[in-house]
Amino acid sequence: MYKMLVPQDAQKVFRFEGEMVGEALGTPDRVDPEYRDSKDRWSELRLYSTLDGRYVCEQVRSSHWKGGNERHRAAVCDTEREVMEFFGKSRLAKELYMDADIYCVEQFE
Repeated sequence: MYKMLVPQDAQKVFRFEGEMVGEALGTPDRVDPEYRDSKDRWSELRLYSTLDGRYVCEQVRSSHWKGGNERHRAAVCDTEREVMEFFGKSRLAKELYMDADIYCVEQFE
């Protein structure tokens, strides 16, 4: 386990012991639908597990635009369901779930 720091805009930094369990990186040449088909913006998603069994979710949004900057959003979640509520169901989120062995499925009989 490692000491981790996860920043948030206008909030305190999350500091915890844990490890990264999943990551999905958008790139400027892979269009992020949340940005209305702009190739100048992209997201990076990371998921960490903590020593006490919780999750820390991190989303970083970046831009090539003049004056653009990174935007950081994070949350602490108790369950995989809460993780999926934080990240949603986008293509990039589903890549993260696959990397973290989280099954984003709806089961019915």
